Amino acid sequence: MILLAQRLPEDKQKEIFAPSIIDNFVRQVLYLGGESPPYPDGLNPRKAELAAALVRRGIDVNSYQYLQLNEDTPLLAKPTVDHLRQSSSICNEMSYKLKLRNVEEEAEKMKYRYLFSWKNMLGREESRLLNFLREKIGGDDYIEIFQGSIKRSDKTIGFSFGHTFEKEEVYGSFHITISDSKNRADLTIIDEVNGDVLEMDLLVKEAPGDSDFRIYVKRNDRRKK
Repeated sequence: MILLAQRLPEDKQKEIFAPSIIDNFVRQVLYLGGESPPYPDGLNPRKAELAAALVRRGIDVNSYQYLQLNEDTPLLAKPTVDHLRQSSSICNEMSYKLKLRNVEEEAEKMKYRYLFSWKNMLGREESRLLNFLREKIGGDDYIEIFQGSIKRSDKTIGFSFGHTFEKEEVYGSFHITISDSKNRADLTIIDEVNGDVLEMDLLVKEAPGDSDFRIYVKRNDRRKK
């Protein structure tokens, strides 16, 4: 299908990739024959990701065409394009939420708890990282990562954390090293307030298709008292 789309002229693509044909194809891929909810596998992360990708591609095309049609009034066109792009972002968030739910359920079966991914622990999943830090240092106070302290390489991530309400107060430091085999990681959290050092051996598993690694902790790990 990709080769046909790349090589066929527009008049031939009109026949093969007619909207009705593509709509029927997408319906079979996403719905498994169902025309409306409930679908046979309604909470399917792969299909949610595919649906989000289709929305993103369609909105990219429609946004470009809408801007072209309204190139003499770009400020009037901008709110509509912003709404379209927000819709795409919402679909991506829904897809991510379903994928995360699936990852957490799989971790439960292994008697582990999913913490965060190597690529996203300082980005999309930073809140998960901060919650984990609060759990380990035994406090419920607001904490943040000091961006200037971040040191990152292919195998290690380290930073200081605390808060900057009036001045920068360091609560502790975080340092994680992933093994050469990419199947485990060594974590050290230093609690500067109480003078404690927590060392943990974490499980690492490759995230299929994401060029990323997921990091887990054993379920019998307990919160610091």
